[in-house]
Amino acid sequence: RIGLSYQMKQDKDTEALKYYQYAAECCDKNYKAFYKLGIYDLKFEQNYKKAEEDFKRALSILDEMNEHKFDYLKPEEFLYYYKLYREIGIIYTKFEENKKNKALKYFQKANNIYNIMSEKNIYIKKMFGDEYNNVCCEAIKNNVNIETNESDIKILIEE
Repeated sequence: RIGLSYQMKQDKDTEALKYYQYAAECCDKNYKAFYKLGIYDLKFEQNYKKAEEDFKRALSILDEMNEHKFDYLKPEEFLYYYKLYREIGIIYTKFEENKKNKALKYFQKANNIYNIMSEKNIYIKKMFGDEYNNVCCEAIKNNVNIETNESDIKILIEE
């Protein structure tokens, strides 16, 4: 939270990075910290290999926490799955010419996350009921801007 405060409220990325590193060291199950480290790997160092490692570490934590299932993911966890899939796809698109097929795979996973959320997630259905499930999912979809991902997939397919 301190890292986020430095990042968002004070616009001090170098200070924020220190706290994200500390969070990742203190709790090796903090997927949010690893996501932020990946973002800063790209921003400060242009180190896409390290960013990919951090993003994949965050995905691994999420998968382990949820036993590789999407049945009870919270909306925030869906958001992080989406962001992580998308970031890895972008890395493969921008930095690794020979990994376009892998990029497409990750962009498709990011694109599918909304459907999984609205169709398979028991947590959201229990919280909001069937009547409001689609309303909740649409609100999350709009906040995440999932549609932007379709253009990434289209570009890769056309290449």
